[in-house]
Amino acid sequence: MSGNVNGMIRGPIRAKFSRRQFIARALSAGVLAGTGGSLLAACGGDQQGAASGEVKFIAAEEPVVFQPAIKRFEKSHPDISVAYNNYPFDQLNSVLQSRLQSKDSSFPCYAVDQPRVPGFAARGYLTDLSDQASSVKEKVLRSAFEASSYDGKLYSLPLWTSTQVLYYNTSLLEKAGVEPPSMDPDKRWTWDETVSAAKETQKAGAKWGLVFNQINRYYQLQVLPESLGGGSGLTGPDLLEPDVTNDAWVRAFEWYRSLFSDGLSPRGVPPEQTAALFADGELAMFVGLPSDPTLEEAKSKGQLDWGLGAHPYFGGGEPATPTDSWALGLNPFSDQQEAAREWLEYLTLEKEGALLGAQNVPVPPTQVEAFREWIREVSERPTEPKGWDELIKYELDNTAVHRPRSIGYVQFEEVMNTAFKDIANGADGGATLQRASDERDEALEPLRRALEQQG
Repeated sequence: MSGNVNGMIRGPIRAKFSRRQFIARALSAGVLAGTGGSLLAACGGDQQGAASGEVKFIAAEEPVVFQPAIKRFEKSHPDISVAYNNYPFDQLNSVLQSRLQSKDSSFPCYAVDQPRVPGFAARGYLTDLSDQASSVKEKVLRSAFEASSYDGKLYSLPLWTSTQVLYYNTSLLEKAGVEPPSMDPDKRWTWDETVSAAKETQKAGAKWGLVFNQINRYYQLQVLPESLGGGSGLTGPDLLEPDVTNDAWVRAFEWYRSLFSDGLSPRGVPPEQTAALFADGELAMFVGLPSDPTLEEAKSKGQLDWGLGAHPYFGGGEPATPTDSWALGLNPFSDQQEAAREWLEYLTLEKEGALLGAQNVPVPPTQVEAFREWIREVSERPTEPKGWDELIKYELDNTAVHRPRSIGYVQFEEVMNTAFKDIANGADGGATLQRASDERDEALEPLRRALEQQG
């Protein structure tokens, strides 16, 4: 366990820092937007206290998501209580960064989006959990373990994972005379085939043809250029060099812009409302999570008959699907880490806790036994088509694309999400991507230069 980074430096000021120390110092100096102040090492706080007391836990989900697990945990751990506080998704990360930057010790644990783990760890906002890495690695999906680590160390415990599928409104496709997409991954539609089908449904009366669930968000749209071989948008040895202007990125987002300019997708609809468009029968095809409670409820009540197919890809390219989800970390500034660690381990590493924590969300847990049980239980629901479970497992094993593991990811994502909104509203794809690249490149240059000097 390490202490304060500044306190670890010995000898003359000319002493050579480790790469990780150098990154931390650059971050603490405010090289990346939104950082500043002194930086503690990624492991800190007093972990010698007894495992008891109140554990304050921060995440983005509604209280109903974690309540079953909290209730069961408190019953088996009578000396520990869990106080849950949630913030909307779009506010959570800024709230966490503000409070952790000021070394707020009032909450010992929180949820962190997996691609943000490197940035949080480098800033000293996550406790080093490497002492239990071997045990964690045996209990969770391999890809989830990797996504929760940084610089060869474990800084968070993976909670959930994800993938995406193509939903279709059965009656709207039948009315248009369109054969539904296949669930067979080897027979998945291309995006051109998907757009062609969407246009046919609109001719037959559908209001909208095709909508992405997390519209204008990098999580869902990264796979468009990835399918064409364009990469994640960040390159270089430390993934600190923007690469969003190559031919694949431009082609992918000119295609994306056409969805809105051609009237297939509506402008101005937030991600929270896209599933409702499909559930209300206004939308022919919807790209979303494979277990959506809004859609399942509509189908179970006979309000909507839907099926699903494999996630589309660009012809001539490779299938690519979004993945990853939330992980849970310990606040290094809190003195309640022992009790908090027991809560997090219950929720992520024990089958019972992992299942309870996933029973009210549309994504599977990463704990291996719980993952198998969750897949089995969902596949047995009358709303799910036969073969659903095999499709999900196939996509997670073969086509899942992780978001870039970069300490500059937070700022990169913010810039790209803004660019995607501009493109959806009609801005030229190539010009918008160039502006986004220039903006991000300017912000990342000081850190790249510092790392080059370090060697």
